[in-house]
Amino acid sequence: MGRHGKKRNSGGALRILLLIAAVLGLALLLRGRLAPRKESADAPGSEAAQTAATPAPEQQPQKKPSIFAPTPEPTPEPTPDPAPSDLGAAIVATAKQYLGVRYVYGGASPSGFDCSGFTMYVFARHGIHLSHRATWQLSAGTAVSRSDLRQGDLVFFNDPAYGGSSTTASHVGIYIGGGQFIHCSSNGGVKISSLTGYFDTYYMAARRVTG
Repeated sequence: MGRHGKKRNSGGALRILLLIAAVLGLALLLRGRLAPRKESADAPGSEAAQTAATPAPEQQPQKKPSIFAPTPEPTPEPTPDPAPSDLGAAIVATAKQYLGVRYVYGGASPSGFDCSGFTMYVFARHGIHLSHRATWQLSAGTAVSRSDLRQGDLVFFNDPAYGGSSTTASHVGIYIGGGQFIHCSSNGGVKISSLTGYFDTYYMAARRVTG
């Protein structure tokens, strides 16, 4: 072949190379556009960005245990005795004049009393008549509950050891307030005792004759 044939062959090869290069370039360009892009960790739509944008739940402050003891409830005060009547207070004052007088069975004078003789004598000093027997005095005046006792009330006891029935009073005295009464006992004569122990066990009833 001549020179012109070689030139034509060289020009064709160059065009083929250029065409191949163009195809490869186009293929690389298309591949770059079609390939999925990795989202940046800080991209607005990424999961990491959403997690970072979500505020943490607010923590409730923990209550500290109190260092102070609970306030105790106030202790109720004892209910005081009802206000005494003038007559009741006067009867108590009269009865106390005979403290220490000896016990005499059937006695009804300052030389010696038994229980009902003592109450009969004291009330008679204030114009009130009582029978000389504890059980008979149970019918005097009006009944009074133990929680409503006041000065001058008669208080009765029933000790089965003395052979009486459930309606028989074995002893009687005069309430003076503060859970105490004055009476004439076979053990000590006229004295003041508390409505506790023996006298609490055998407490029977109370009567008010002072109005």
